[in-house]
Amino acid sequence: TNYELVCWLGDDDAQRYFRAFMDLYPLMGSRGQRPFKFKYIRLTDTSDPLIFFSKETHLFFNKCKIFFVSYGIDRFNEGISPESYSEEVGTLLDHMEKSHPDNNYPAWFLSPRSSTSIPDKTTSCVEDLGFQGRTPDRIHKFNEDIRRIFYDRQLDSPRSERRIHLMDNADITESFWHMMSEKEDTSSNMHMMETQITAAVAMRCMEKIAQQVKAWRSINQIGTVNGLMKNGILIPNSELYKQPYAWGK
Repeated sequence: TNYELVCWLGDDDAQRYFRAFMDLYPLMGSRGQRPFKFKYIRLTDTSDPLIFFSKETHLFFNKCKIFFVSYGIDRFNEGISPESYSEEVGTLLDHMEKSHPDNNYPAWFLSPRSSTSIPDKTTSCVEDLGFQGRTPDRIHKFNEDIRRIFYDRQLDSPRSERRIHLMDNADITESFWHMMSEKEDTSSNMHMMETQITAAVAMRCMEKIAQQVKAWRSINQIGTVNGLMKNGILIPNSELYKQPYAWGK
């Protein structure tokens, strides 16, 4: 079954976390699990994301029951302002709420992170250089805005109705960044830091999946080839997968 499909949605960081997860998953005693239960879907444009969606990808998107969303690498490198980025994140969250409204199927928005290829010594002169990438000081500003967005949304809805959550990974990503920045800036060190960051975030994703599966099983919910079995009652696939969500409408 792919009813309990888990998807990483978004930019290159989402793909890196997905790949790290797939590398680690068999090592955690999960051998034999069907790999099509996990999928990466590229999305880098909130105004017209369907340019990346084939018919098959759109079907995967609609079937996803747990999302891990990372958005912004391309926009950061283009020099997007914190205000514009906040607007795009808000648009993305609105679409996610409409496309998958059932709060039984959560989505986690992963906080953006600093680039592993930027030496720490550039942080003090980034404005003079005109660099508009993913430096720690810029990412800190973006993350502050994201935390505010989620805080405001939490005020607007009770806990039981919240489906999209913030996975704030700054404690992992930015800590590693500053630890490694004190070492010699070599390609091997940068690769080591990249591997450590993606693995740590992937493990956190794994924990969220395990918690959600435990919650599903506690209410006797499990996906089958023919549909969803819940409390002994089968909901057929024809009822689960209806007309694909029309993004932006």
